[in-house]
Amino acid sequence: IFTSIAIDLRSDSLINASDHTLAVSGILGYKSETIEAGLLTQLSQAPALDFQIFTIDGSVLAEMGPLELGLEVIGQFGGGDLESGVNDVRVATIGAATEIKVNTDPFGFQLQAGLATGDNNLDDRTLKAFAFNSDYDLGIILFEQAMPVLASASADGENLGRDSDHVLLSELISNTLYIKPTVSHSLREDLLVQVGLLAAKAAKLPEDVVGRGSYGMGLDAGLSFQANERLRAQATAAVFFPGSWFKEYSDDTLSDLDDPVLGLELAASFEF
Repeated sequence: IFTSIAIDLRSDSLINASDHTLAVSGILGYKSETIEAGLLTQLSQAPALDFQIFTIDGSVLAEMGPLELGLEVIGQFGGGDLESGVNDVRVATIGAATEIKVNTDPFGFQLQAGLATGDNNLDDRTLKAFAFNSDYDLGIILFEQAMPVLASASADGENLGRDSDHVLLSELISNTLYIKPTVSHSLREDLLVQVGLLAAKAAKLPEDVVGRGSYGMGLDAGLSFQANERLRAQATAAVFFPGSWFKEYSDDTLSDLDDPVLGLELAASFEF
């Protein structure tokens, strides 16, 4: 069991330039041969804006033979005034993610599921939408690429030929309930193939939106090659089938968003 207390005066990484935000953090951790658990609490204050956020983040990782279980739940609560000039804003968001892995060589199974709260009233002063860290990935299309992005009528150096004015879903994991099972198989000691299916829906629909709760489903297949202990190469192909969130949307310029989206990613990593 270990504990830690820290006081952080945040700045903009510029000499003598500070955003005057003070954060006080407390950490409690536990570790045994099979279980790791931790609890983080943090109070962040910006006195100049009369704004404060309290964060509580709990996580646990347990290993029992071929079974591995991970769970993390985070909540952020507080409020105050925003730099944009909006006052008396309240914040109440919750996020959770779990991963279950079963390794029975040469086969493996993984189940990922999670929640990021949404906001059904975008006009009040209570912010309820939670967003995962952008480094948390579930695939290469859904929650990884903003959709839809259209071809721009006039390409230039700023838009690079992409029109993002009609984006309905960003690349952040937010306002969602998702589940993703993945099956893997070791073809050889250095070659792994895996297939996953991601399904997601909105956690909360805006009050003026009816019957568009499903974001859709994504199927991905990957092949990973471990060339040596340092070099690894991976190829992933994916297809995304839009749900009612896209298919039922229409306005004066956009409709019929029901075509599948295809993606391909090639990656290599070298460990020093």
